[in-house]
Amino acid sequence: MRTKTLLLAAALTAASALPSMAQVYSVNIVGYINLTLPKGFSLIANQLNGSPDNKLETVIPAPPENTTIYKFNPNPPAHFEAFNFSADNPGWFPANQTLSPGEGAFIAIDPAFAPTGTTLTLVGEVQLASNLPVINGFSLLSSVIPQSGVLDTDLGFPVRENDNVYRWNPTLSGGKGGYDNYNFSADNPGWFPAFPPLKVGEGFFISGDPQQGPARTWSRTFTVGP
Repeated sequence: MRTKTLLLAAALTAASALPSMAQVYSVNIVGYINLTLPKGFSLIANQLNGSPDNKLETVIPAPPENTTIYKFNPNPPAHFEAFNFSADNPGWFPANQTLSPGEGAFIAIDPAFAPTGTTLTLVGEVQLASNLPVINGFSLLSSVIPQSGVLDTDLGFPVRENDNVYRWNPTLSGGKGGYDNYNFSADNPGWFPAFPPLKVGEGFFISGDPQQGPARTWSRTFTVGP
């Protein structure tokens, strides 16, 4: 999955500051993210608040026919919920499902309708303040901010002992796909293996060990304005 981002701001005085998120001044920041997706499965995120909402009908209004979104529901028994797009429905079915900043989801591009994959363009406003719950056990998340980087050192995630992160790798298992697993321990020290930067528009699974403490909150806040 390749991504390209363009962030536009009203009254920006530091237009190039978004990658580091330092000294950004504006009334708001809006723009787009291009997700270049192969056929088959990708693990994605929408990191811009759409208008008027973050329903699939708004954020991904016209993907290729038979595109399917799979959202992970951790409530026992944990399972995936599927949402399919077809012009015959018309649109997404079931309807009114969201894909909001902080969430991750699998997307499946049907090679019968997009044999070389597709590009999705996500449009909306950057959410500069967020408090994202992180449960123990498995959850499917993303950075709320459209920023690439290592999960804890760059993106401010409250990492703790025995966290496991699972990132989708479509090249594994002869092209069928699979997960790259990264474990955090102070004894390593840090991540093992070394944690490559997360991409803009990428979702990931995290498994928190309940023996290491209660549920957490992933909080980030950036000041905007002169």
